[in-house]
Amino acid sequence: MRGNGSRHPARGAGASGRDGRSGRPRGSRGASPRTRGDGGRGRPGGEPVGGDDAPLVVDRSFEPAFEDLGPVPGDALELTGAGGHDGCVPGRVVRLDRGFPLVVCPRGAYRAEHAISLVKGDDGRRACVGDWVALRIPDAHDKALIEAIAPRRGVLSRWDGRSRGQRQTLAANLDLVCVVQPLSKRALAVDRIARSAVLAAQGGIGLAVVLTKADRVDDDAVVRARACIAECLGDVACVVTSSRAGRGVDEARGLIAPGSTALFLGESGAGKSSLVNALLGAEVLGTSSVRARDDSGRHTTVARRMLKVPGAGVVVDAPGLRSLPLLDEYEGLARAFPDVSALVPSCRFRDCTHGGEPGCAVRPAVASGDIPAARLEQYRSLVAEMRSNRLGLDRSAPQSITA
Repeated sequence: MRGNGSRHPARGAGASGRDGRSGRPRGSRGASPRTRGDGGRGRPGGEPVGGDDAPLVVDRSFEPAFEDLGPVPGDALELTGAGGHDGCVPGRVVRLDRGFPLVVCPRGAYRAEHAISLVKGDDGRRACVGDWVALRIPDAHDKALIEAIAPRRGVLSRWDGRSRGQRQTLAANLDLVCVVQPLSKRALAVDRIARSAVLAAQGGIGLAVVLTKADRVDDDAVVRARACIAECLGDVACVVTSSRAGRGVDEARGLIAPGSTALFLGESGAGKSSLVNALLGAEVLGTSSVRARDDSGRHTTVARRMLKVPGAGVVVDAPGLRSLPLLDEYEGLARAFPDVSALVPSCRFRDCTHGGEPGCAVRPAVASGDIPAARLEQYRSLVAEMRSNRLGLDRSAPQSITA
């Protein structure tokens, strides 16, 4: 099929992903697809995708068009303008399957691979979902080529748990991270929300909390959950939803401004896919039930992909992450807990843990009610984790490594 009037064939998409509980990540493998796509906005329905594994169907509906992806950053335009990569066009990675990105550009959607000059050497780079790239579309090649990756902003990444401190980049050029957490009879996982807030702040990304499955609890439980989030994170946007009852869907859609990019971050079974389906108004993503004994779900999302939300911006649907370990995210910690961090330099001891040490400048603020005790305890827990993880690395590991 031809792509938007161009004689170059468009490339389709497949599936892959990684998963991860607080602890260390573990990966999962997806398919290795190769196909020709539709050259523009995905059409409703699916496309057969061939590969090394059994055939599967990739739903290209709600795939964003180039104009849905927001204004092209100046540095991305420079990559394809005068003095840049001649013959290239700007594009954005909207899906990633086993290292083969699907890139949307003004001429349509193209399956792409990385130019050798980009990935060779120890400092080789590979594109992630959300990246703006310089895309070359050769005549005699079955894939387009990513020649360069524009400087990233709004990067969400996590430590991969290995001894060298490498980081896994989840997505780039994000405007908002929506932390998705289900409501149930169990205690709200505030620790996970807090560490998600630190990771988002580390990348300079806005934060919102979306509480799902509100139909499973009463109104008092919702009030308690909101109060708990406010106590630990302060004034953060919090939306309560129920995909089954249709509650809060419009409010959640309002978080994603037209032209912006938001990522839904949560564990499997948190209700991300059901919420995205409600936002899209169609059953695009697969869903599954959760285990009654621990409220955990199975992975139904197997690849990071961008989806256009009608009347709003673009959302990145990603596999559930069980692991969000922290390492060296002190800048994000200071941004997420500015009131606590502002007092830390006034402590008598540089290694003050804000527990029982004399001369602590933070504890008096808790005693006076200026800082909630639960907020300080959350801060202390995250600092202790980062220090412990740093001590467990190889001594030769640099302070920060970003993949």
